[in-house]
Amino acid sequence: MAPFLGPEHMTCIFRSLAAALLAVGVSVPVVACTTTGGTATISTAELSADAGAIAYAAQAIEAIPTLSSHLSTDQVAQVNDALAQIKTITAQISAASGGTIDINTGKGWASSLATEFQVVLTVAGTVASTLDPAVAGYIKTAEQIIPLIEAAAGLTPATVSLVATAPSAPAIRADLYRGI
Repeated sequence: MAPFLGPEHMTCIFRSLAAALLAVGVSVPVVACTTTGGTATISTAELSADAGAIAYAAQAIEAIPTLSSHLSTDQVAQVNDALAQIKTITAQISAASGGTIDINTGKGWASSLATEFQVVLTVAGTVASTLDPAVAGYIKTAEQIIPLIEAAAGLTPATVSLVATAPSAPAIRADLYRGI
């Protein structure tokens, strides 16, 4: 009888199947995961790229002129705390880049990044969008990275579609760095 495969292993198996479907022309977001000796791991490259884009976007939003003068003291503290957490997590991911990490560590980092970035988007992004309508488009782009980092760490199930409905992770990261 084959040993029981836990959810991490099934996720890796499903993502491997998704990668095979991608080879025949189906659009599938895929996380780089492997299972060795019963331990599921993920590559840090995609996670690091998404974390860098999140850190950049969070700083760009926070740096919008006059933003802090339109936020309450509590809101400024929330944004500053979220920025500090994003920097800490991004540094941890960067330190592990070029290798693999335990899938649970990756999930923890991705979940924390998504939560902290959502704080920046909710508190500062809403005000920034009203201050400058051009910022609203950037905020909309920035919101798209959250499901991508969650997918990169296996927090969300892989999706399979015949038509690409959203830009790829590299395209979204490039837009964030370009300020689109």
